[in-house]
Amino acid sequence: MNALLVFTVLFAGACMADVSHVVNQKPVIEILKYNQDARPEGDWNLDFETQNGIVTKMESDAAGEMRGEYHYIDPEGKPVDVTWVAGRNGFVAQGSSIPAVPDTVVRALKYIEEHPYKEPVSKP
Repeated sequence: MNALLVFTVLFAGACMADVSHVVNQKPVIEILKYNQDARPEGDWNLDFETQNGIVTKMESDAAGEMRGEYHYIDPEGKPVDVTWVAGRNGFVAQGSSIPAVPDTVVRALKYIEEHPYKEPVSKP
């Protein structure tokens, strides 16, 4: 009898569980375009576009320099466009959504460049 009571309570609890995460799944976003090309010389390119407006293009040369761009719509409905380069000078991205370096930081970097650290001379 106790086993039947425990089973009934557990079954009732399972029936009342929230399953909205299973029922209300987000739709699958289709990939509309996908192109990829890699050549023996070491250069390659890739571009794709999805149903929800994400567009990505990137390429690399044989020396390893890469460049690309991507576009999407942010949650507020604003378009985001970013172009980037990656190579000997590191990764550099530009776009309207990337904040500019504050003037105080630019001035501080200029000051540091103009006034390099000099090791103090110690007296014996």
